Amino acid sequence: MDFTDPIDSIVQRTSPNLMNHLNDGNFLKSKAILASTIQIVDEINNYVLNLIPGKLLIYLIISNLLIYIYIYIYIYIYIILKK
Repeated sequence: MDFTDPIDSIVQRTSPNLMNHLNDGNFLKSKAILASTIQIVDEINNYVLNLIPGKLLIYLIISNLLIYIYIYIYIYIYIILKK
């Protein structure tokens, strides 16, 4: 195994047949990679996402959307009351 690219080496070592199991949720759930920082986790996730063919879709969780709306309303009311 070539260890010149550490992220590739990590992915190949933990999921050597990832491309054969893209539609298998249990396979994906059974794989975990521990990393020392969230930045490394993000790098590994981005690397794996780039391996997967197709179009990237981003989903917004409704609870997060409601939090953003609440914060926006709170800030708006704060600005109005401050005037």
